[in-house]
Amino acid sequence: MRIPNTAAQLKDLIDPQCPDYRLGIILTSEARLWHVCYGLTQFLHPRGEIFLQWTKAKDEKTTGLIYFPGFWNADQLLLTNSQAFSEVLVRRPYAFTKPPAGASLIRRGIGDSLFIAEGDEHRRLRRILQPFFNFRKMHNLYPIFWMKAIDLANATARSDPGKSSEEEFVAEVLWYADKVTLDTIGLAALGKDFKSLTEPHELAKAAETAAPTKLGMQVIFIATALLLPWWALKLIPGGMQKRLNEASEQGIRVCERFVEERKSDEKIGGDVFRQLIDAQVFTDTELVDNLRMIIATGHDPTAATFIWVLYYLSIHPEWQKRLREELHANIPNHFFTSDDDKNHFTAGATLDTLPVLNACINETLRYMPTTPVTSRVADRETTILSTIVPKGTKILIAPYVLNRLVEHYGPTAEDFDPGRWIENNGKANNHGGASTNYAFSTFLHGPRKCLGMAYAKAEIRSFTAAFVARFDFEMADKKEVPVESGMFSTRPRDGLSLRLRKVGGWW
Repeated sequence: MRIPNTAAQLKDLIDPQCPDYRLGIILTSEARLWHVCYGLTQFLHPRGEIFLQWTKAKDEKTTGLIYFPGFWNADQLLLTNSQAFSEVLVRRPYAFTKPPAGASLIRRGIGDSLFIAEGDEHRRLRRILQPFFNFRKMHNLYPIFWMKAIDLANATARSDPGKSSEEEFVAEVLWYADKVTLDTIGLAALGKDFKSLTEPHELAKAAETAAPTKLGMQVIFIATALLLPWWALKLIPGGMQKRLNEASEQGIRVCERFVEERKSDEKIGGDVFRQLIDAQVFTDTELVDNLRMIIATGHDPTAATFIWVLYYLSIHPEWQKRLREELHANIPNHFFTSDDDKNHFTAGATLDTLPVLNACINETLRYMPTTPVTSRVADRETTILSTIVPKGTKILIAPYVLNRLVEHYGPTAEDFDPGRWIENNGKANNHGGASTNYAFSTFLHGPRKCLGMAYAKAEIRSFTAAFVARFDFEMADKKEVPVESGMFSTRPRDGLSLRLRKVGGWW
């Protein structure tokens, strides 16, 4: 047991000994590099897995907290139970702020928006934005989601136009998902279709430049966590720092143009941004920053989650079959086959309630949370679970851990099992069999809970329904296991190649 250099109060928290996860980097107490220590753990893929192993190996002395030293031997605490999550995220959320270095990096991508705001500024921005993301407003976006979902399926089918409906073809579906989710947020937020699915768009180019799966981007995150100065980041091979700056500047220019165009257009629209402009609560700079946030958070995470849904359905064909049968039985055929009807989708309420559809999506969100690990810093001396936490202590919040704890989901906690979200009578539940809502922490909780949760779920429902109803699919290479990658959101490093067959009668 190790007593932290600056926090003797944490002496009863274990120092993890996990030889299976040393990987030549993570060292034991007797032989660790003081400047590295366990600092790389939050960046190792699968992100969160090492923290889950530590949590499973904990003894009776650990009461929801595990201490371990990070980069430069800095104090770090991992939260390991729902009570600890509650204290940090709900009871005292503003006593824990985003790490300054990480916030600075995120600011380059999405500006001074709600995502990195703290204290009173966060309260103000959330109070303004929350009404625009309520359930009813997101439900009204279903026609847009469905139209783009059908576009996605049609574009995927056209990827190999020489094949008939009876034949198989292979498509790399992540490419299509990235483009269509960008087009969807354009329509939903701005009333503007970027059409990146069919033609090049500057925002798509900027997103590709700063792709979270690129090695250079991951090195930037690690270097930032090491508190290296900006001039040192320029030395990273490959020019990633320069390309990241260019992508950021391009995103700012595009969003400034969108703000100017939307403010000069007096036409009343139902898109989120038009409503924000009409509310007259933001300066132009704030409009630009929050538009950057809306586009970024409404694009990458939804594409990643949708792709993981397809992956898990491809390796669990029994659930894919059940879902297809449910969709064919409940969604009228003409919504899939008629160009006119796809633009006037009225079955959103049905998608909300389909047990198998929602079970598959909820289980994917539980099993593969979009952001497996995030962090905060104690901005004052405080306590967590009656343990005194000194100012400056880094707090690791890992939805990946809580989402897979046996104490929440039983012996199948680490299995992909959509059945946990369906009752014996066939109806859906919203708890997955867990007794606490903290067992599902993908979208976090409290004032930091993701505002776009309803948006993300509705969009993923639509994309999944349109794809599964019209394609029977499996992995192109049945032996391939996608390599998890990414810093903003977790996605397959090399994309997702599926072998697809059109389902007759649904085209």
